[in-house]
Amino acid sequence: MDEELRSMLTVIIKEIRYVKDDVQELKEGVKVLKEDVSVLKEDVKELKEDIVAENHINLIDKMNESIRASDKTLMYEIAVDTLKQG
Repeated sequence: MDEELRSMLTVIIKEIRYVKDDVQELKEGVKVLKEDVSVLKEDVKELKEDIVAENHINLIDKMNESIRASDKTLMYEIAVDTLKQG
């Protein structure tokens, strides 16, 4: 009976070692995944910043276009007023 217990204990110890190795591999895998997620988060942040910058440029262009149109309209109004007075 004593020999049987020793044999079972040896098997259990081996299994525990395998489990420890598996857990260590999982820990390393999780570490790699965390690093990948961190890189992805940074990439998404940069993409968002690029989109905001592009939209900002488009907005400025539209504002400048609007100002030019407004200036042109004002010039026409001045010309019409001048012609009316003259």
